[in-house]
Amino acid sequence: MNVLLIVLLISLSTALVVAGLGYLVGVKRQHQLINGVDFSSLTDVNEFGRIFGHSMMLSGLLMALSGLLAYYQLISLIGYLLLFMPVSLLPICGFIYAKNKYTAA
Repeated sequence: MNVLLIVLLISLSTALVVAGLGYLVGVKRQHQLINGVDFSSLTDVNEFGRIFGHSMMLSGLLMALSGLLAYYQLISLIGYLLLFMPVSLLPICGFIYAKNKYTAA
């Protein structure tokens, strides 16, 4: 099996899971899927979930895009790794931003 095909399959499957969870949290308001958050200290739980969920959906979309770029050899495998790593950290940035914005002082 071709290495680029494996990279594409892993990227697409990861993107599907991350974007799916982001959809559940951000759009369907399934906030119980978020672990480690004290919801009683948040001023607006729905907006917190919306920001965090949308950052996860964006991350999933960019993961799929990076896999497609690597598969069609528009970027090298090193370029793929350099693109995939910060994209995978995007939900953490969205979480920190939302938590700082909606945590009661």
